[in-house]
Amino acid sequence: MKRRIIGFLMALILIVICIPGTESSFAAGIKLNKKSAELKIGETLQLKLKGAAGAITWSSSDTKLATVSEDGLVTAKKAGDVSIKAAFSGKKYTCKITIAAAKLNYKKYELKEGTMFTLKLKGTEAASFKSSDTNVVKVTKTGSVTAVTIGKAVITVKDKAGNKYKCKVSVVYNEESHIHTNAYKSAKKPTCTETGLTKGEYCTTCGAVIVPQEVIPAKGHSYGEDGICTVCGEKDPNYTPPHEHHLINISKEPTCTEDGYTEKVYCDLCGEVIIAPKTIKALGHDYQNGFCARCHEPEIHEYIVEKAINPTCTEPGRTEFIYCRFCGDVKQYAEEIPPLGHEYNGGPTCIRCGADKYGHIHTWVIQKPVAATCTEPGFTEGKYCSSCGYIAYAPQFTPALHHNFVNGKCTRCGVAENIIEKKYFCLLFYNLYDIIPPCDILFSLLP
Repeated sequence: MKRRIIGFLMALILIVICIPGTESSFAAGIKLNKKSAELKIGETLQLKLKGAAGAITWSSSDTKLATVSEDGLVTAKKAGDVSIKAAFSGKKYTCKITIAAAKLNYKKYELKEGTMFTLKLKGTEAASFKSSDTNVVKVTKTGSVTAVTIGKAVITVKDKAGNKYKCKVSVVYNEESHIHTNAYKSAKKPTCTETGLTKGEYCTTCGAVIVPQEVIPAKGHSYGEDGICTVCGEKDPNYTPPHEHHLINISKEPTCTEDGYTEKVYCDLCGEVIIAPKTIKALGHDYQNGFCARCHEPEIHEYIVEKAINPTCTEPGRTEFIYCRFCGDVKQYAEEIPPLGHEYNGGPTCIRCGADKYGHIHTWVIQKPVAATCTEPGFTEGKYCSSCGYIAYAPQFTPALHHNFVNGKCTRCGVAENIIEKKYFCLLFYNLYDIIPPCDILFSLLP
């Protein structure tokens, strides 16, 4: 029975200890020396966890605002709210710290030369003062700022935590104490086209103009007889140099088809015409034995008609080309016709050339070249696709070579010179009577 009572009492004690919200008498005796505090930047605070015997872990919620050492020494770094925590035996204890913002009594300040003012850092202790330009303003270790000369500078103040605070200082002119620092602006001589300046004087510190510069007008050009300025050497744009005519004598003899002209004499320096030419009319052809005695053009042309080439989807075409097989005279030049372009009409195949919309493999055909002879024209090699008609390169026309007679015989084809005369006789007969005679019979009858 006694054992049951003792067991019940022990169980009751354990239940009381484990109920949430209850603390052992040991935990209830531990607490921080401060639960909240206010610090200035650079100040320190020693926190202690009273009643704790053993290792304590300290931490800061924001080390940029405040740090804490292993023994609980808090150092304020920047303005803001931060929490310092102490962890001991599985429990944490918090101290909330507010760090006041620090600022300078002036962010901007204007003072006259020779005067001074005091710069103070409120909310923390200043560690150093520094001027960006000691020639303009000087500052002491305690923040006393003295204006030296006209200008601008920045005073930088540091606190013990290394934070920087800046004040912009402007030093202005002081009529009572200012002493001019004289400087000079160089004179500038005028030229023919540009103005000049007299010598000037001013103060480098306050900018006051002591002796203003005056403008000297430009002199203008002074041209000599040669049209050159005696001052700067520039040439007069309106100058016309006197010169002796450099005469050119030309003339042109008339041809069978083009006019000529008589003697023309002119100056190639100024273009003046001394002797005007007269036109000599074209002489016209003097045909003898079927050829012109002057230009050797045949009296009767035999024109060859090269058929027109229709354009394809991808290649241009051309109109008819008509020329004389003997003299090369062109009666009608060929004109290029632009390519038509593919026309698919909604389908995958071109309705003209059959080319596939998504790609086509050409079937190439090579047109062999034909060499020109004395009487017949030739052609260069050609290449085209037999399936779509695409011309890679078209044959080029090469005119007939014409006969090259030496001692009555052509050196290229061997034909005798009198055969040609008979052929022209046959052509003349056709031209006069508009019939085609049996040329072979006429050739046999001719001597």
